[in-house]
Amino acid sequence: NVGGLAGSNYSSTVTSSYSDASVNGVSYVGGLVGQSFSGTLTSCGAAGTVSGLSTVGGLVGYDDYTPITNSYASGAVSGSSSVGGLVGYNNWASTLTDCYSTGAVSGTDQVGGFVGWNDSWIFTACFWDMQSSGQSNGAGLGSSDGVTGKITDEMKTQSTFTSAGWDFTNETDNGSNDVWRMCTDGMDYPRLSWE
Repeated sequence: NVGGLAGSNYSSTVTSSYSDASVNGVSYVGGLVGQSFSGTLTSCGAAGTVSGLSTVGGLVGYDDYTPITNSYASGAVSGSSSVGGLVGYNNWASTLTDCYSTGAVSGTDQVGGFVGWNDSWIFTACFWDMQSSGQSNGAGLGSSDGVTGKITDEMKTQSTFTSAGWDFTNETDNGSNDVWRMCTDGMDYPRLSWE
């Protein structure tokens, strides 16, 4: 269990956290958290390169019973099996909401632009960059319902996300919490407003 912030997160809340560390391990390797069980991840990001053998994700390697909300990963991810831009293996009752990934993803088995292996759990208003990831499938194995692949220009356009209900600064249609920000279309991907 190897992560840029924590190797294991057990029944804990991780909020407004970020890592750009390069992370390397064997299994359960994540840009922010290696393995998360029965906790929550909210408003988090990871940008470092992540590499391992199995269950490797840009943000979380192995997600079990941990909802992830308003989070992203942008680092390159590589491994052999269960390799995903955001999560390597998404297991029991792990819902992902308002998340995205953009990093290049490579592997040999169960490889997806967003998640390597999704064990039948729910995505809501999530996205991955098909061009930068090099992956045409959101999930390498399992359902990818609720996660949408976009080209880079669309991923750098605020309306892509606000039309899906994401809460941005300088808009009130989707709420007033101002979770995300984007300065100018075409310049960068969304960033968390606290960054």
